[in-house]
Amino acid sequence: MAPLYAGIEAGGTKFVCAVASGPDDVRATVQFPTTSPEETIGRAMSFFREQDVAPAAAGIASFGPVDLDPRSPTFGYITSTPKPGWADTEILGAVRRGLGVPVGFEPDVTGAAQGIGLETAKRLASTHRLALLDLNAELLDEIRPLCGDDAVAVVCDIAEQDQVTAAVAEVVEECGGIDVLFSNAGIGAGGSLRHLDPEVLEAIIDVNLIGNWRVIHACLPHIIERRGYVLANASASAIMPAMGLGPYAASKAAMSRIETISSTSVNAARLPFTPCLAAATFRDSLRRQLKGPPPFLSLIHI
Repeated sequence: MAPLYAGIEAGGTKFVCAVASGPDDVRATVQFPTTSPEETIGRAMSFFREQDVAPAAAGIASFGPVDLDPRSPTFGYITSTPKPGWADTEILGAVRRGLGVPVGFEPDVTGAAQGIGLETAKRLASTHRLALLDLNAELLDEIRPLCGDDAVAVVCDIAEQDQVTAAVAEVVEECGGIDVLFSNAGIGAGGSLRHLDPEVLEAIIDVNLIGNWRVIHACLPHIIERRGYVLANASASAIMPAMGLGPYAASKAAMSRIETISSTSVNAARLPFTPCLAAATFRDSLRRQLKGPPPFLSLIHI
């Protein structure tokens, strides 16, 4: 019999737990609201203990920020989250102790105040004036001081056109224009497509494809005016889709195609429009784009 694995999607509003032998063989699932750490993690452990067969290993995709450095004393912790009661919560250790099996640990979403977006903003802070867009106001407040004294932070849900329009207008008014856009927001969900609600696919497409295009489209007139450029982050999943990540891969493939077509359609304006498909490609593209004199303002959509 194939070994079973425990999966936990630890979200800020709900936990989703599953037992499966693979993406196409999900044996049991449950979801419940995210309350206190003790109650929520306890419910997850109870669910897994109720199964007929104990899991061979487990994986956690957690809301954050999270500490992913194995050398850190807080490795496996949810750190400075604004979620009440969850700051400095040891989630990895709690699951390891509760199940007694090896446990993998990753963030559930790389976005505004963490991951590629945050690291890019910190690296550009010494040469660029930055405007940071994110859904999470508390995390924006935390990271803005790391991105230069004159950095601008604007709360924005890219799934809402009115918010995108207002955020870009605020940045232009505050900073005088936009030279560079790094469009980086993304969400995902794992699992077999036949078990995935269509609403989940809709939400992923609305952020990863339509949401990013909302931001790009709103910024384009300002970037063309200043002869700047767009750097849009897709994913290696666009060309090498992984099992269990069908909706995410589809959204990234579509975004990659839009980026490629856009680079041609705006060619008359001589606007560099660079898609990125993976971390290494991202670094190389960013290095090529930034080899000249730094522009006045970079809008980091993270």
